[in-house]
Parts: sequence; C-alpha cells; structure tokens
Amino acid sequence: ARSARLDRTFTTLLAETRLCLLYLESFYPDRAELVAEHRGLIAAIRSGDHARVAESVSEHMSAARMRIENDERRQAQSAPGGD
Repeated sequence: ARSARLDRTFTTLLAETRLCLLYLESFYPDRAELVAEHRGLIAAIRSGDHARVAESVSEHMSAARMRIENDERRQAQSAPGGD
C-alpha cells in the first residue's frame, strides 16, 4: 500500500536535497576536492565498517551545512543594513 503522506514527504525532501546540491556546487570550483570527498565516502562504504560509514557521512554532511551557514552569514553581513 502506498502512503500519500510519505510520497509528499519524499518529494519535498528530494526537492530540498536538489536545491542544496545546486547551492553547494559553487563551493567546489575545483572538482578534484569534491571527487576526493566522495571517494572517501565510497571507501568507507566498501570497508563494511558501519561506524566508519556513519562518521564519514556525518562529517561530510556537517561540512556542507557549515559551508551553507557561513555563506548565509557572509551574505547577511554584506547586505544593506547587515552587521
């Protein structure tokens, strides 16, 4: 049985994820850094070490969140009337 509620939630999550990925592209002008990060994730997954995978994904997502938050702060400060 399909759940309309789960479908809506997934659709929203997918849209937000795509927006974040588009936003984050600007932080990787050199794709080599992005590739290196994802190779590290792949290596963790292939290792079969669940703790390593969890830590790697957590670090990756935290770094992305920090990039976005820092950029938003910079934009707010440079806006007219910003601190």
